[in-house]
Amino acid sequence: MNLNILSQITDESLVIIKQEAENNLSGIHKIEDVVTNKINNLVNICISFFIIISGYLLTSFSNNDYGILFVLSIVTLILLAYSVFNLHGAILPKVTTIVGAKPDSLVNDKFIKNDKDDKFRLLSNRVYCLQIAINTAHKSCVERTSIFKQTSKTLFVGLISIVSIGIVLFTLRSFLCMYLCPL
Repeated sequence: MNLNILSQITDESLVIIKQEAENNLSGIHKIEDVVTNKINNLVNICISFFIIISGYLLTSFSNNDYGILFVLSIVTLILLAYSVFNLHGAILPKVTTIVGAKPDSLVNDKFIKNDKDDKFRLLSNRVYCLQIAINTAHKSCVERTSIFKQTSKTLFVGLISIVSIGIVLFTLRSFLCMYLCPL
């Protein structure tokens, strides 16, 4: 932010800039809420499948059934655990900011001098603090969105790979049994 230009702006312009900055920050917070909901939904889905697959693995283990499906289930379980671990770090924002200032930090001789520029100094400070909050919130939002997208892609590619390998192995097994097994 160019502080020289900020010091030359009128009070009316500062009010407009402050409103725009507040709208910008509000928009970033709404985006973060959407990202948080998506992350929570994906974590819930991963945990649900993790529990289901763990149950299958325990049943297979107790029945001494260590086939192809058992191995694929272990790989899927590892993929789900990796996804939950990555998403866990992105559920909450990395850094949060508080909009506004404590009154005791504003009520001092730096801002209040009982002259016509008091409003200007307070509005300038508000705009400056909003810019800091916007920068912090935007950085946090970008990091969280990046983690979500990366983990979603990893999960998608991993599941497609596991399903593809499973289909190839089951097809190969069926093919071999059809030609090698006696009738």
